[in-house]
Amino acid sequence: MIKKIITIIYLLFFSLLLSGCWDYTSLDEITIVSGMAIDQSEDKKGYHVSLEIFDTTESNKEKIKTAIIESNGITLFDAIRNAKKKITNKLYFANIAVIIVSEQVAKEKNIGEIIDWYLRDAEHRETLSFVISKEKTAKDLLNTKSSTNNAIGLLIKEIVTEDQTVTISVIHNEAYKIYNILNQKKESLVLPAFRVTTNNNEKAVEADGLAIFKNGKLIDFIDDDKSKYILFANNKVKGGILTIKKDNNIDNISLEITNSKTKTSFTYKNNQLKFFINIKTNVIVGEYGINDEIPYKQITKLEKIAANKLNKEVTEIIKYVQEKYNSDIFGFSTIIYRKDPKLWKKLKKDWDKIFKNIEVEVKSEVKIINTSYIK
Repeated sequence: MIKKIITIIYLLFFSLLLSGCWDYTSLDEITIVSGMAIDQSEDKKGYHVSLEIFDTTESNKEKIKTAIIESNGITLFDAIRNAKKKITNKLYFANIAVIIVSEQVAKEKNIGEIIDWYLRDAEHRETLSFVISKEKTAKDLLNTKSSTNNAIGLLIKEIVTEDQTVTISVIHNEAYKIYNILNQKKESLVLPAFRVTTNNNEKAVEADGLAIFKNGKLIDFIDDDKSKYILFANNKVKGGILTIKKDNNIDNISLEITNSKTKTSFTYKNNQLKFFINIKTNVIVGEYGINDEIPYKQITKLEKIAANKLNKEVTEIIKYVQEKYNSDIFGFSTIIYRKDPKLWKKLKKDWDKIFKNIEVEVKSEVKIINTSYIK
């Protein structure tokens, strides 16, 4: 996948050159930025940025040569411009894949300030991904080089965009989506969290749950096990595996999700607000443990067990977020505003108090569409 991204980048550059839309006559005159890490400066009065760059004169379709440039500034724009002092070429941001924000910056600064700078720059793309570092600094992620993965910015972008269909652990909020969420009435933001781990005795980056925000600031992290059910509640599931642990006279089973749709509605009666979350998920049996045809009664039983598990887990994560964070990461406020603006006008003043006590009813339906029987 990374090779494919690199090839696309090269094709894009050459198409711009041929069309005359680009002022530069040679790729030697620019330095391409593939990733950016944002930390607080040592004096705590500004920002420290780390830019992952690669040189097109030494990189090719099989391997990218990268380096990191660091600089400080009172503002982000100031820090980025100061980085130019360390290289002769113009920094080119149009193909930047990811911006990594440190936990410290995310907790102390409103993430909206970073989005504001990014979206105001005409060279940037609105589809770029933002992630939060669980390491001491955001730069620690960019420094995670290995023999197989040198361009960490591209690697993190690939994990964020591809894993939604594989692991149900990453939520992909691009820059323009983040801007929209931050400008909604009371909706809160969720971003992917990353950490450094080891793989085959080498350092590697790994998606590790979700970062939960309120009023634009990071308040905590939620681990992978709980994160997947936030994705179900938010209609963000595109694939992945549902597991049923050994119980009810059955062995451990893996159900592969082919598609999942979540619809959320609400009622407001007698000054009581209630939300309804309906989840419909189609799966195939990916692992059954017995090399035998699954009887129809067993299929029905598995569907019921899986649906009950979804009901339980989604209900619990919603209640957990309500009680511990009181952060509307499920977008309930936005749903009310869009469907009944007059009601939202009545509720918005006391939304924090209301959200914490909302009754939520979850109803799930799991349909096994293929048992993958081995003959």
